[in-house]
Amino acid sequence: MSAADHIVVLDTGSTDDTVEKLRSLGVEVHEKEYDHFRFDTARNDSLDLVPDEYNIRVCTDLDELFEQENWADILREKWDENNPRVIYHYV
Repeated sequence: MSAADHIVVLDTGSTDDTVEKLRSLGVEVHEKEYDHFRFDTARNDSLDLVPDEYNIRVCTDLDELFEQENWADILREKWDENNPRVIYHYV
């Protein structure tokens, strides 16, 4: 995700040094624990943490990656106010 203009992570209970590693890389990290974890709720909570100034938001897990290094440029080229969503193949 290093091609992103800003990276925000919602950690939902890591027990290793994930939070510290991300912060050392300059990532904005928030932590939240859930009594009853739901993936969809956590994903929506994470998207709510992204500042409104960003038009393009990409939500991934830490074990997901984009194969193309220029993924952010591709999204910037395709995005406009009339086409606010991009569909990609998840494998």
